[in-house]
Parts: sequence; C-alpha cells; structure tokens
Amino acid sequence: MLKQIISQGNFEFWPQLSLVMFLVTFAGILFWVYRKNSGKHYDDMANMILEDDGPETEANHGRG
Repeated sequence: MLKQIISQGNFEFWPQLSLVMFLVTFAGILFWVYRKNSGKHYDDMANMILEDDGPETEANHGRG
C-alpha cells in the first residue's frame, strides 16, 4: 500500500525546493557573517580567551 501511495505521488518539486532552501540559507549565513562592522565583534570574541577579566558586555562590542 505504501508503495502505491509513493508511486502515485508527485514528488518532483522536492529536489528543487530543497535546493532553493539551501541556497537561501547559505546566502543568509554569508550575509550575516560578512555584514558591515561585524569584524570587530569577531575579533573581540577571538581574543576573549586571552583576556583575564572574562567576557565583556554587549555594550562594549558596539551594540550599545
């Protein structure tokens, strides 16, 4: 019964839909990572382990 349901279904759009969803997600992540003025935040996060006084507040990262 399950084979009949699957064989009669129209599943041709799923590969295209999944490709579009992947590309939109990938472009969104690229936009988020390379947005303007995000470099300082990433530099601060990378150097946080080297600091003795612990994590800083968000106000110190230009989000004030």
